[in-house]
Amino acid sequence: LVCYLVTILDCSYEQVKILTHDLYGLTLSDGEIVNILRETAHEWLPEYERIKELIRAGPGAHFDETTWDIQIFAKHCYAWVMSAVNSTARVYTLATSRGKDHARELLGEAADTFVRITDCYAAYKNMPGLHQICWAHLYRKIRDLLHNENLPTDKQPQVQAWHDDFKALYADLRAAVAEPFKSRRRARQTKEFRGRLKVLRACRDREARRRP
Repeated sequence: LVCYLVTILDCSYEQVKILTHDLYGLTLSDGEIVNILRETAHEWLPEYERIKELIRAGPGAHFDETTWDIQIFAKHCYAWVMSAVNSTARVYTLATSRGKDHARELLGEAADTFVRITDCYAAYKNMPGLHQICWAHLYRKIRDLLHNENLPTDKQPQVQAWHDDFKALYADLRAAVAEPFKSRRRARQTKEFRGRLKVLRACRDREARRRP
């Protein structure tokens, strides 16, 4: 109960003491709460490491981070997450910075075929395995470019066409993933999507080569 109140409901030690006293007649000190948290963390650590290795052994994982206040350090702390792509398994770690070492610690020594799916934060680059930018973030960047007031008028038709093609591909991909899995159909869809993506990349590369 103490662990739940502190870590899930984000209660202060004072709130924990009031609740446990009112509900169960317990009188806890700050030191007892700290000991409960430490002992439980030590007891659960092997399971935490097992889940971490389970995710690392899979085909890939999503990574992200967000601000998260840690009482002892006050502000400017972060919670990092690694979430499996093939199950509901996920692990979190709390850190005092947004440095790339925390992402590396979660990932460990990934296999060459392991895919990490992230936003565009630079900390996730140059790590073991393969790197995929989340399609939602890719789409937002293309959409923002399309509506950028600084986009030259002569470039707008190309960007509009690229945006529309990517948007359609993204919608079709999401619809395919939502369907019940059938190996033959998924193999056929994968080939089709890769072909469409290859065309989009070729258009982008040709445009890049035209730039002075």
